[in-house]
Amino acid sequence: MSIREFLDAMRSTQGQYTLASVLEGPESGARLLLCEGVPVWPARPEGLLARNLPALAGCGASGILTLENKRVFVEKFGGAPRLVICGGGHVAESVVRLAVMLGLPVTGLEERPEYADALRRAGAKFAGGFFALLRICEVFAKFASKRWFLKWRRGMLFAT
Repeated sequence: MSIREFLDAMRSTQGQYTLASVLEGPESGARLLLCEGVPVWPARPEGLLARNLPALAGCGASGILTLENKRVFVEKFGGAPRLVICGGGHVAESVVRLAVMLGLPVTGLEERPEYADALRRAGAKFAGGFFALLRICEVFAKFASKRWFLKWRRGMLFAT
């Protein structure tokens, strides 16, 4: 498990990564890199980490995980951050343009068609109303750690 193999695995894949390192026991120092829940380094994982792939793939945040009474440090990184703008208007339109210039994928949520169209023209990948929000939340749920929501409309101030 050389550093060169690790870097090659990072270059050949793209997405949300999970790096697991065994902290104690006879396998102390063993490491495993997952990309979107699939092992990419080492090519053939063995031992404690291989036996617990579902637990590692399902880990939602960085921290210490206990597997088979052994502590394992799990770090989540990578994946593209996204911005969801709730509400349209001239300010939201400007925020979309700024986010697009920064390279952030933007989703706009707006019930009023004319404002949703303005968000699309500014560069939002998708702009729709509340029912669209339900569909988007299903898709975004697995990447929640890299998602920011911006509520902008006055009517939405008291929504949550």
